[in-house]
Amino acid sequence: MTGLLLKDLYELKKLWLQPKFIVTSTIVIIAGLLFFSSSAILISIFVSVFFINTIQTLFVNDKKSGWILFVQTTNISSFKIIYARYLLSIIVCLATTLINASVSLILWFLYKHLSLKEYLILALIFLTVTLIYVFIMIPFFYAFDENGLTIGVLLCVLIAFLASRTPGFSSQAITYLQSITTSQITLIGVIMLVLLGALSFLSSILVFQKKG
Repeated sequence: MTGLLLKDLYELKKLWLQPKFIVTSTIVIIAGLLFFSSSAILISIFVSVFFINTIQTLFVNDKKSGWILFVQTTNISSFKIIYARYLLSIIVCLATTLINASVSLILWFLYKHLSLKEYLILALIFLTVTLIYVFIMIPFFYAFDENGLTIGVLLCVLIAFLASRTPGFSSQAITYLQSITTSQITLIGVIMLVLLGALSFLSSILVFQKKG
């Protein structure tokens, strides 16, 4: 499994370490810090999301190179193959969160628009959202390869639209959240995130085995 993880890291490293990518990302973040202090965290998030979306290239490259067909001829279990990809995705989410936390720390030191605690809470929210995004998208990547992102996003937008159109859904959700404590909201969020991750992982294994 370590070999699978290193293989994915190597492919991402080749993409991330391209001079044009490094220079552009660095310039954008620095410009945000110096000239757009109020929007710097949003700029940092935008760059981080680009990092996360490069995960899709792994699935595209696997299809083009025939990697999946090759690895299925080995004794490596589907569980280990999927687990390595999820582990890499979580590492990428943590790395991008670290970038945002660093930008938040610099913003707090230079401008103090928000308190340090508020900036760190924003970084934690970013980590949660990126994990949800990755957990939702990976099964679509396995199922639809390069079209997975488009199909996954469209489906999520459709579900969100239908939920917003459900009578009383928004008001009931807001009322419920207001009736419980912050610690309870956090606990519910963690449980839901773990359940989503488990469901996503199981779905990816089933799709992978079916396509194999």
